[in-house]
Order: sequence, then C-alpha cells, then structure tokens
Amino acid sequence: MNDAVMDRHHDILRVRSFLPSLRLNLADAHRRAGDATEARRHLAVTDLAALPEDGYGTMIRSGVERARQALDAGSTAPLAP
Repeated sequence: MNDAVMDRHHDILRVRSFLPSLRLNLADAHRRAGDATEARRHLAVTDLAALPEDGYGTMIRSGVERARQALDAGSTAPLAP
C-alpha cells in the first residue's frame, strides 16, 4: 500500500466516525417526535465501533445509551446533557 491509498482510507475512517453522531441525532429526533420504531432503527444501525476512544467517542456512546433509556421509558423529553 502506498501513502496515497493510506491517506484515502484515513479520510474514510475519519468521516465514518461522524456517522454514529448523525444516527444518534436522527434517532433522538424521531424519539422526541414519538416515532419509537424509527428511533430504534437508527440506534440499531449505529456503528459505535467506528468511534474513537476519546472524549468525542465517550460523548456519543453516552448519548446513545441515554436515548435507549429514554425510549425504554417512553419519554419524548429532551435528553439531559
């Protein structure tokens, strides 16, 4: 593998780490709108393995867990920070 190929894969991995955040936001919007089925679908396909092991990854993982708990409780209230 050459540097150009590695650079391209690095960019893909960087973008991939933002997808869980997008899925979390979609799931939470559906949850708050009362569409638990669609919210659960977005959470189910959230690729938490794509997240880095840093503060950002911890924040998104925590948000996913809070969204799941809110869904289980039937809550449509905003998530607490």
